[in-house]
Amino acid sequence: MNKKILITGASGYVGSRIYQDLKNKNYSVTGLYNTTRLFNEIVKIDITNKEEVKKIFDSENPNIVVHLAANAHSRSCEEEPEQAYLLNVEAQSILRKWQKKKT
Repeated sequence: MNKKILITGASGYVGSRIYQDLKNKNYSVTGLYNTTRLFNEIVKIDITNKEEVKKIFDSENPNIVVHLAANAHSRSCEEEPEQAYLLNVEAQSILRKWQKKKT
């Protein structure tokens, strides 16, 4: 059985390399991005939005989630701490909630 893999942050440095490597090895992989689209087939999503996360989990039904999305820019985190907390902390809880429902 071919496992379905969902990668958040598929347009980031690490995420894009993992995404491309898995695609090249013919894995069933869905990449997610929010601001920068590196590949035509990756999906734009706000992982801090519970409804958007529910929708992607319902449509893709992933077996594995590789969560690499984050705001790692210290200046932006300092200037917008609420947004940094949403992306770097709350999004993980949202993703985990839907992953648990699928397992």
